Amino acid sequence: DPDNGSNEGGGGNGNGGNGGTPTLTTEGIYLGIIGFNQNQYEKEIGLLNQSTKESFTSFIDRFQMKNLTGLYYADYLALQRMKSCGEPPKLANVALVTFTDGLDNTSISPATPALNPEHYTSQSAYLEALNHKIKYDKVYGDSINAYTIGLKGTDALSNLEEFRHNLHMLASKEANEYLAENMDEVAQHFAEIAESLYSVTATASLKLLLPGGYDDRELRFTFDDSSTPESSSLYIQCKYRNLGTSIRLENITYHGFKNGVTSIESNEVEDGFMRFIFVDLTKNNGDLISDPDKNRLQMYKRTPSGGWGHEEEFDKDSQSQVIPEQKSAIIMLVLDCTTSLGTNSFNRMKEAAKDFVETLVNSSLGLSKPIVTTNSVSSITTASAICGGNVTSDGGATVTAKGVCWSSNQNPTINNHCTSNGTGTGGFTSNITGLASGKTFYVRAYATNSVGTSYGEQRTFSTLEVNKPTVTTSNVSNITPTTATCGGNVTSDGGDAVSSRGVCWSTSQNPTINNSHTSDGTGTGSFTSNITGLSPGTTYYICAYATNSEGTGYGTQRSFTTSVPQAPIGAINGVFSVSASQRVYFSQGNLQYKASNSTWRFATNQYDYIGSANSNISSSYSGWIDLFGWGTSGWSCGNTYYRPWNSDNSDGSLYGPRGNDNLTGSYANSDWGHYNAISNGGNTSNTWRTLTHEEWVYVLNKRSTSSGIRYAKAQVNNVNGVILLPDNWSSSYYTLYSTNQTGASFSSNVISSSVWTNSLQSYGAVFLPAAAYRYGTSVYNVGSIGYYWSASCYGSSGAYYVDFGDGYLSTGNWNYRYYGRSVRLVCPAE
Repeated sequence: DPDNGSNEGGGGNGNGGNGGTPTLTTEGIYLGIIGFNQNQYEKEIGLLNQSTKESFTSFIDRFQMKNLTGLYYADYLALQRMKSCGEPPKLANVALVTFTDGLDNTSISPATPALNPEHYTSQSAYLEALNHKIKYDKVYGDSINAYTIGLKGTDALSNLEEFRHNLHMLASKEANEYLAENMDEVAQHFAEIAESLYSVTATASLKLLLPGGYDDRELRFTFDDSSTPESSSLYIQCKYRNLGTSIRLENITYHGFKNGVTSIESNEVEDGFMRFIFVDLTKNNGDLISDPDKNRLQMYKRTPSGGWGHEEEFDKDSQSQVIPEQKSAIIMLVLDCTTSLGTNSFNRMKEAAKDFVETLVNSSLGLSKPIVTTNSVSSITTASAICGGNVTSDGGATVTAKGVCWSSNQNPTINNHCTSNGTGTGGFTSNITGLASGKTFYVRAYATNSVGTSYGEQRTFSTLEVNKPTVTTSNVSNITPTTATCGGNVTSDGGDAVSSRGVCWSTSQNPTINNSHTSDGTGTGSFTSNITGLSPGTTYYICAYATNSEGTGYGTQRSFTTSVPQAPIGAINGVFSVSASQRVYFSQGNLQYKASNSTWRFATNQYDYIGSANSNISSSYSGWIDLFGWGTSGWSCGNTYYRPWNSDNSDGSLYGPRGNDNLTGSYANSDWGHYNAISNGGNTSNTWRTLTHEEWVYVLNKRSTSSGIRYAKAQVNNVNGVILLPDNWSSSYYTLYSTNQTGASFSSNVISSSVWTNSLQSYGAVFLPAAAYRYGTSVYNVGSIGYYWSASCYGSSGAYYVDFGDGYLSTGNWNYRYYGRSVRLVCPAE
């Protein structure tokens, strides 16, 4: 019983307990399952087939939710099991599939030493080791294909960055990471992975027998129901060459198939025929070539006039054969069973995992997708049509869904629009609605069974036409640094109701509703639009729009430039977005403090820093310091004073608000700039503040700028550091190298003080010097690494900070609050 933490045998292959090495004697899929929370529940690796699948699905059914999670140990255990299970014949794939909804909070706990058998000292060390094992360990010579599926549970919401990092580190490559927003997506990802895993363990080849009389003749083999070779979308084309000593197929091209070999040679004669084999022939959608494809096979020869002639003497029944081959796979399925999912999602996760098992079984049984044809399209209107189809074969498994799917792009799938028209084989009729008028659509039938979904022939039709609305654009008025007023007039609805209208704008010409836009009602007539969220000093292009079922019509384009606010005293005149709706100015330099007269100021130049002299920190020191413990603005809370000269690393209560409280909200007065007046920064309190952790991440990694550049490593006036470029920065101001690269070196950009002042700072650029850090009264990494506090805490004793050095830049670190780090303050830009 999984609820009691017991192990269960794999079944069906003579698999023993964990202490032995089972013998895997036949080709097939070998599966093991681990469920984890505060316990580990294990279904040992065993052969998965029709007779054993019940033991796997019932094992999943018995999972129960509990608190805590040993994610890292679960994957560690899965890797150990795969390497010790014994090697099956024709092993083609080794896969680890992990589902998690949260963070690991148990694997390195002193209370559960069994979950940390290699004695890692931290979660990060454990995770790094797992990542290395996944990427570099081998299972009987095969690399491990590791997949991760993540759905944010309640505990992951408190630290999404760590959650996403887990998904990244536990996958063998980025393409194997799946972050789902809901359980429907989780189920879809399980199905996609199951299909891809089976496609590696099964292959199918095509054998052709051709006579020797095709010297230097171009051939085409089609595998669909196209009426002509030119209209086929699934074919192989090649040239038959008789070289005397050998006969080859050369210049081979694959259409609708994944690329194969480019030349096939055969000298073996079978009753006067040459044998050619196309090995591992797989379609672009992942399906193997099958007998239904062979049954549609037609052969054509290039004629002297350049066309194609049908080869009537080719007998597909006697001269072609599909040869399937089964290989083996070892798969470990690791499932999160913690309470953070909630009961409903937990049960759906179990269903998705059982479907994963079912898909693997069905595929291994040789079941195929259904065969379906598409009817002609009729009763076409401006917004609807009628189609349908006929399921002529269920592929050996019950057809659970059928209908038609359509799209404005070719080859629609059930991921596009589709109808649902019952189950089973036979004909059906589909009503297609909600179409745009005057548009071309591609409407084909589909049928789904336990193996997957297949499609009929593609049909094309166009709905009757409706014109787009006609709209004019008003003049722009009330322009401020971040807002403006415009509007328009819908003079004609184009023959269909106007469903939305407004204005759209962009910094590029010819904006559309795919850019920023307002929504100002429906129907015809005039309207007024209030435009917000603009950047100061920026030129925008704007036009009115109106939308009906036909599409969107646009008015005449107009342009305007927002005004530029004057930066306040002590600020650099460059505007930086710190979120989608908030912008700030940076101070002219790092924050500095003199204890002897309790004075705060900003450094004179952005590249100035105190460095080693910070070791003199004390309540009476008459010099300046610029490395501060977190939240040491001088404010008091009760009888506790958070003083800027504090360097005590034994009493954590002297640094910032207690508990999970940031230097924001009700504790904003604990921030350096909110609490204090800055002598050369306006000399009033409640003007400046520190960026939060999320804002630092946005400035460095997410912010959009006119030039696309957010930052660059540099040496300014012989000082190492990072340059931040404002939102409206133009590359024409100054050429920077290795931009937006965390791994760049400081020497990427060497800039003198005069060039810095005239060509960068004058356009709003900000420089963060590598000003070291302080531990107690000792100062480290002077001039080589920069550390800048955020306003965000990490638990009750730590806080987040940004740090950078030669070759790296990190936004996700935290440390104890008594470390002395640099502070660069900001103030609102609007």
